[in-house]
Amino acid sequence: MTDGIMDLFLTKPAFLLARVDQICTALYAARSGGETLAQAELLLLLAQSDERDQISLSRAAGVDKSTTALILDNLAGNGLIERIADPQDRRRARPRLTAAGRIRAAAAHMAFVGLQGELTEPLTREAAEDLTILLRLIAESAEGPAPPWASDEAPAFLATAPSLLNRRALQVAQAHFLACAAPLSLTPRQFSMLVILLARPGMTQVGFSRLFGLDPSTTGLIMRNLLARGLIVDRVSPHDRRKRVHSITPAGLDAIHAAQPLVDRSERMTTASLDSDQVARLIAHLQRLVFAHSPRLRFPGELQTVA
Repeated sequence: MTDGIMDLFLTKPAFLLARVDQICTALYAARSGGETLAQAELLLLLAQSDERDQISLSRAAGVDKSTTALILDNLAGNGLIERIADPQDRRRARPRLTAAGRIRAAAAHMAFVGLQGELTEPLTREAAEDLTILLRLIAESAEGPAPPWASDEAPAFLATAPSLLNRRALQVAQAHFLACAAPLSLTPRQFSMLVILLARPGMTQVGFSRLFGLDPSTTGLIMRNLLARGLIVDRVSPHDRRKRVHSITPAGLDAIHAAQPLVDRSERMTTASLDSDQVARLIAHLQRLVFAHSPRLRFPGELQTVA
């Protein structure tokens, strides 16, 4: 049982967007030919036009340039793209699908379209359409520190896909969080861990992973960062000396108090393009997807329906 600890997160758009993003990744992996969802999006953009350079791909996908370069490197390593000289600037290379890449892109298109239907299956048709509209209002926010997204440069089926719009909305939320919380150098997951350890001291790494829905290795990285900064402490479990339990320190409590108004501000900035009724509908739609699909995740978390 969660004793209501997770109820707070289940009303937060950023947490729900992050969980739906995990779900999209998992659902696509079950359909794909081996490429990731992020790789599939670039394959689909390249299949639409051979005239795209790396910067154009970055804008159309709404991904920062360094991440785009990394994805392209992976696709090239798998023989799905090649780099050719840009006829407009011979100093630059332009990515182009190989024959194998075109075959994979065609399969990725089918898998991508199938993902959208599977993702929104728990919603009514009207709710799915409403969710798409609400996500797009956030995803196309012109202001803010998130990577720019030129939605008009992407094909319609991609630019209106709930999975991509959710990922873009999550980018907006995370960028606002990091910008607002920059003075404290806290990430969303680090802040979440502090909040949970305040409510539930003495948690193990595995216990937090099961509660919050993260793999233990990622949880370990978060804990080591907070331990190094003195925001949490660990000790040998009094019940099992093979385990270590974690608790928040006074410095960690101070960090929560300092961060909370900044976190609240980042949430208001994320949903600034929505009115209160739209925010409530967005949360309800995302909750429906999370409750329906989370059991399929490897680390689903301990979620309860919020009344």
